[in-house]
Amino acid sequence: MQTGKAPTRIRPYIDWITFHLIEFGPTHIIFNDALTNVVTSKAPAFREKVARVGVIHSLEQLPTGPYSGGMSTGTSTAAELPLLAELDGLVAVSNAVKTYTKQHCGLDTEMIPNHVSLYKDEGTGGWPRYRQNFTKQNVVMINPALVKGYEIFLGMAKANQQRVHENRDKLLNRPVYNYVAYLSWGSTSEMAEELEAAGVK
Repeated sequence: MQTGKAPTRIRPYIDWITFHLIEFGPTHIIFNDALTNVVTSKAPAFREKVARVGVIHSLEQLPTGPYSGGMSTGTSTAAELPLLAELDGLVAVSNAVKTYTKQHCGLDTEMIPNHVSLYKDEGTGGWPRYRQNFTKQNVVMINPALVKGYEIFLGMAKANQQRVHENRDKLLNRPVYNYVAYLSWGSTSEMAEELEAAGVK
């Protein structure tokens, strides 16, 4: 989508999603991915009757700036910038995202933060209990990505692996930490190999 046009191989998907959106007849379409932007920008029914709003929740979604191109569902080149500029609205999830979007893309956004009530317990409606995690033995990273501190996590895992190897007999009275990673959009196959070599599950 580097030119603002969808590749031929995903045309069936675009046609399918366009058909269902038209059938549904929305007044607003709120999205956070480049594909939906391309799809809705090409359909006259959307451009004339539907307000299209993009949500920027990650800097990697943007087509310009130091973090551009780091997300498979985001934009990847400056050629896609006009598609964002044509939207009826852009929402940023933080002041940092709002500032970055203006500085590197020249786009104005409305900042709408996640309300703290979203983090309440679904079952009780109360705030989550404080949990004492310092005695736990699992160190977990969700979505290892460079912008999320992947290198720090990998370094810690390597240091833990080395400590366990060098002090195997002396660790009987000390906790052995297990490093676990849940791979997602920011992870590459090279990262997966490095993590596995460092003993990360």
